[in-house]
Amino acid sequence: MSKNIFINLLCASLVVGSNSILKMALVNKGFGWQGSLVGLGKNLLHLFSFPLIWGGILLFVAANVLWLMILATQKLGVAYPLQIALVFLFSTMSYTLLFGEKPTAISFTGFVLLVSGVVLISKGQICL
Repeated sequence: MSKNIFINLLCASLVVGSNSILKMALVNKGFGWQGSLVGLGKNLLHLFSFPLIWGGILLFVAANVLWLMILATQKLGVAYPLQIALVFLFSTMSYTLLFGEKPTAISFTGFVLLVSGVVLISKGQICL
């Protein structure tokens, strides 16, 4: 069971890491809607010239390979809720630490409830 949890933690970390890196790259490069699909296409092509984008894509691919391993080896009723909860938890930490966003009281309460749920799921007490 601890091996499964490690794979889930690593997968969730890679998902959040890839999204955080991609967000940093997109914000730093001023990517956004410029009013036309042609402009959007040019922006997309330009983005691929930055190593940070490729790093984010590489982490995203690695996370999906791990997710396939999870699907092949774990009960979906446990693996999926656990993965969603872990990604939510790690993304909350990421947006707070990396991007300076402040969680609200409601999101903090949800965070605490999710931590409780992750502990219960990882102990095998809940199978949805």
